[in-house]
Amino acid sequence: MTHEAHMLLLRAQKARTLYNTGKISRKQAKEEIDPYINLFNKKSKEIAKKYNLKPKLITFSSFVR
Repeated sequence: MTHEAHMLLLRAQKARTLYNTGKISRKQAKEEIDPYINLFNKKSKEIAKKYNLKPKLITFSSFVR
């Protein structure tokens, strides 16, 4: 995991915690979490294509569960 990906993950996890405790709105959480989700899905597609598999994608709702 690159430094950038790690920082996005930490930011997304913090936003998820704040969202689940009701301290930030869904819109604010989505703005914080979307960069990580986009990076994750992009990397997942690259790996799946390399090994001829179906990518495992995540969505906002699945991430905050």
